[in-house]
Amino acid sequence: MNLCVAALALVAAASLFLTTLRPVDGPRKAGAAAPSLRAALSPRVLNLLAMGVAERICYGLTAVYFATFLQSTYQLSLGQVAVPLALFALGNIGGTIIGGQPADRLRDRMLTFAAAMAASGLVAVALFGWQAGLVPTVALGFGYVFLNAIARPSLMAAMANVPDEVRGTVLGLNVTSASFGWLGRLRSAAG
Repeated sequence: MNLCVAALALVAAASLFLTTLRPVDGPRKAGAAAPSLRAALSPRVLNLLAMGVAERICYGLTAVYFATFLQSTYQLSLGQVAVPLALFALGNIGGTIIGGQPADRLRDRMLTFAAAMAASGLVAVALFGWQAGLVPTVALGFGYVFLNAIARPSLMAAMANVPDEVRGTVLGLNVTSASFGWLGRLRSAAG
């Protein structure tokens, strides 16, 4: 397993190197001020980053504990949770693909994000509050992760909608804040 991860990391590094050999827009204009972190951290960007952290915590807790939830609620073996987890993963993939469409086409990306997150929250309440059987629970798990994933492209598109001079900084902060979301998930799980 570790060798597979190492091989994939090498392929990813080589691919990244090959795609970044030429500069995107050339050098900055002479005399232009270098972008600052302060310029990137507008109240709007900070709100977007906070929403990203909250979304990652919710997704992370559900993704990590869905198998355990299925095992403890329905007395499934580890092998029996493979198909439900595959359906869970397919919901994430499908939601992200479909979520890209409204992120590109709808003017108010944050409304799309909010609506998808609210819908995923309602499904999560049903998922963990109502155990009507394995099939409905797996369907609700699929629905939760599908709706959650629909929201993600709209959030990313909103974050990319900043001035060119700070876009890389904002997107880098998004990746960093997502890591804080995973730490928040670990903290929630431990406490």
